[in-house]
Amino acid sequence: MKTPFVRSLQVGLPGLLAFWMLPAGLLADQSIGLPNAGLELWQDGRPLYWTGSTGNISPESLSPSADAHSGRWACRLVRTQKQHVRWSSCPLSLPSGPYRLDYFVKGHGCLRNSYYSGTAYAPYTPYDTLATDSWQQKSFGFELKKDLDSLQLIFSICQTDENGLLIDDVILCREWPDSFSSLEPESLQVQILSGGFRLTVATPARVLVYDLSGHCCISERVEGLGSFSLPRGFYLLCLPDIGCTIKLVIP
Repeated sequence: MKTPFVRSLQVGLPGLLAFWMLPAGLLADQSIGLPNAGLELWQDGRPLYWTGSTGNISPESLSPSADAHSGRWACRLVRTQKQHVRWSSCPLSLPSGPYRLDYFVKGHGCLRNSYYSGTAYAPYTPYDTLATDSWQQKSFGFELKKDLDSLQLIFSICQTDENGLLIDDVILCREWPDSFSSLEPESLQVQILSGGFRLTVATPARVLVYDLSGHCCISERVEGLGSFSLPRGFYLLCLPDIGCTIKLVIP
């Protein structure tokens, strides 16, 4: 029998709204506060807020793993058979509009995504066959035609090895149209590095970087090339002088 353990929820749900505290004129995708998005909160061997009614993975096939992308825990899912099983979130209330589910995954097996509207299942994405011992970021995009009061996010898995698939750092964003067109693609280059990023601009630009709590981590002016160090995590890169925002994921 698994030993119960509970840790304080570390996702900082109110802090996710800090993306609205950016300088005037900048518009970013809105991060939705998913409960236990970092999969840090467990009880009786189960991740709290990730036991939706559509989930049918057996309790012994789901467990915490210390091999986390960030924080202390990730979620391990095992399903060696060909027939898939579902792992789902608690019900969510979401207004209509386009959304994107981002998450990190590693391991060996087949994975796809969908959602349950409260009355029906949306079409599944094609299976992604994974065979990696390194964390990879995956995304699932979908659009809601009407407001929903009990949507469940679904991870469908099958044909894993005995170690299964690990999932961590789940983020749900409501996407907004890109309102920045003044910057030509060739005038900006961003290279993501382990522990930071490198930025090349064709014209001098003020660089602001915000974390998910709304704290400004970097405020500098760059001419040509600039290199910056950041801890692993999610950030918003803003160049207000030229009207551009970019989401950063630092591995």
